[in-house]
Amino acid sequence: MTITAQAIAGGVVYRVHGYTRCDLRNTMTKKSTGQTLHPFVTPLTLAGALPFLGCSLAAWRLLQLPFDPAYAAVVYAAVILSFLGGIQWSFFLTEPAPKAWIIIISNLLALQGWGVVLLFTASPSGACIVLALGLCIALWVDGNLCRQGFLPENFYRLRQLTTALVVPCLLATASAQHFVIAAHLS
Repeated sequence: MTITAQAIAGGVVYRVHGYTRCDLRNTMTKKSTGQTLHPFVTPLTLAGALPFLGCSLAAWRLLQLPFDPAYAAVVYAAVILSFLGGIQWSFFLTEPAPKAWIIIISNLLALQGWGVVLLFTASPSGACIVLALGLCIALWVDGNLCRQGFLPENFYRLRQLTTALVVPCLLATASAQHFVIAAHLS
């Protein structure tokens, strides 16, 4: 097997058996220079938390939605969990000597989201709790990636903020299922 490496601006191009792959980690992390995120990243990431807020408000009957807010929160959380797993996959794919745990956990998180949608439809509150746990695990993985220099620190801080907004919304949606249903039955 022949591997050649050639330096490019801020990264390395690897050629293995005729395939070319770029490792641009150095251009992505730049911890010492305080890399700025693309201007769309922060507003789009924070906007991604709005459906969770809307679903939790609707679950507590503070907002009217034309669909079941708990089920909507479950499906959206599963999609977001899969999306986060895709971000983690990108680090696995661009690393010359990838760590297997990254790909394993990111796959398990995506499968968790899919499994929760399939198995917990009768118990949206349980699904919200399991998915909140999955989002916390995804944040833990991102923290490890950040400490290893793969994930920019400012993006990790944004992930921390977003997770701190989303997890309470999912837990509020889960608790609303019990309190609102109990109030409705009495």
